[in-house]
Amino acid sequence: MTRWAAVAGWPVDHSLSPCLHGAWLETAGVKGRYDRLPAPEDGAKKILKTALADPDCAGLNVTLPHKGLALRLADRKTDAAKSIGAANLLYRDDGKWVADNTDAEGFLYGLRRQAPEFQPERAAALVLGAGGAARAAVYALTQAGARVTIANRTEKKAKRLAKDFKAGVAAWPPDVREADLLVNATSIGLDGASAPPVDFSASRNALIVYDLVYRPLETPLLKTAKSSGRRSVDGLDMLIGQARPSFKAFFGVTPPDLDARQILLEAMERT
Repeated sequence: MTRWAAVAGWPVDHSLSPCLHGAWLETAGVKGRYDRLPAPEDGAKKILKTALADPDCAGLNVTLPHKGLALRLADRKTDAAKSIGAANLLYRDDGKWVADNTDAEGFLYGLRRQAPEFQPERAAALVLGAGGAARAAVYALTQAGARVTIANRTEKKAKRLAKDFKAGVAAWPPDVREADLLVNATSIGLDGASAPPVDFSASRNALIVYDLVYRPLETPLLKTAKSSGRRSVDGLDMLIGQARPSFKAFFGVTPPDLDARQILLEAMERT
């Protein structure tokens, strides 16, 4: 039988993960497949449990809105999954299902790829948002030694997240004057028209602006950052970075050396 994995969520029609994992499987010569697993909210638990009960299932990547469910379905949880409070990866280990979160690893991968000069242990980072993506970013940055401050439209949520990770809290709209890194972990920008209310005129010239949104690839925030002469980092490499350990967990091999970013860019043009 063919070992398989999938991305589970709702919706998953436009997920780029099958394109990436499929290319890795083909190049590595691994017999396996990677699918989409649509899981509407009202039946998600049954769908995921049925998939995990299949002996040929190597695991699942889990996306919104089921990352909390994935954590609850696991037999064991990694420190990252427990700290972030969500899992985007379920994989088998010694007959048990392990919940992991590779979003934090993906976050740092994207930063290293597009802004290799950034040194988190010497940096002040301002994270916009207080949801799941923000939790992963804050976890990654605090683990890497950065000084983290959180700003969110709902201050109560920012304070709750800050308490979990011993981070600071800033008012909204955010003041970027003291930041070395600005991270947009909100949904602002997904529409391709809106941007967080950030004034770059007072920011440091070396400010790095990281938008976790990758559709559109150049968000209004990144356009403004570029026009202001600031370094911009898009969210596409984060997607690649979180997928790499997933592939290894599913199929037992390191992803082959491919131009993963180009593969995803071409897939985005087709959809």
